Amino acid sequence: MIDKSFLEKVEEMARPVLVESNGRKYSTERLIPVLDPAPDALAMNTLTGLANYLKENVDGLDKSDLMLHVADHDKVMLVSKLDGSFVQRKIYAVAVPFVHSFRFGQWYEHEDFLISLLSQFVQNEAVQSMQKFVSAISEGNVRTFADDGISQEVTAKTGIAKVGPAEVPNPVSLAPFRTFSEVAQPESSFVFRLRSGSDKPQGALFEADGSAWKLEAKKRICTWLQAECPDVAIIL
Repeated sequence: MIDKSFLEKVEEMARPVLVESNGRKYSTERLIPVLDPAPDALAMNTLTGLANYLKENVDGLDKSDLMLHVADHDKVMLVSKLDGSFVQRKIYAVAVPFVHSFRFGQWYEHEDFLISLLSQFVQNEAVQSMQKFVSAISEGNVRTFADDGISQEVTAKTGIAKVGPAEVPNPVSLAPFRTFSEVAQPESSFVFRLRSGSDKPQGALFEADGSAWKLEAKKRICTWLQAECPDVAIIL
């Protein structure tokens, strides 16, 4: 039978030990503070909803203690300044847009590509030109006439029965739906590619701006928030 005093000694050795060095206290184990319970952050899908929450202030928040953090092109958080015994930051609300984005770098079947052009992009002249171009492509092989990753030649309809070669337009400047609807969608450059499919050619768009559009989207979000919520600090 194990001696009781031995078990008590083992339990005592297993407890965290606090030591002090150079005026600072340390523990032999990681101590996790038990914080007061807090409600989950309010979730929304628009900047308008976030602005309305601030304007109505139904929860009686101290606006001088608040910040709007534009974390990314698709995420804005209403947070508090550092506070509390453990210097924590509270998150009161999070806005994330509901956007069905185009899958860049992936190949689309002919019809799906056309539908996506018309439903997932701001309809500018570049989109309309691409739509007409892709619609005119006949069934058959896509021929590459320059091996530089950009130039291609396809067989496109030029009349009721006549067909002829046409060069794929590149690069193209498009504005996909990628951020909050309250701000103008940033334009960026894309490489448009075609390849032979099982029946009709497949199309793909490849991003060619190094994601610079994300910074532009964040700046536009900041501008919108500054106009709608002038009494709250905004952090980019």
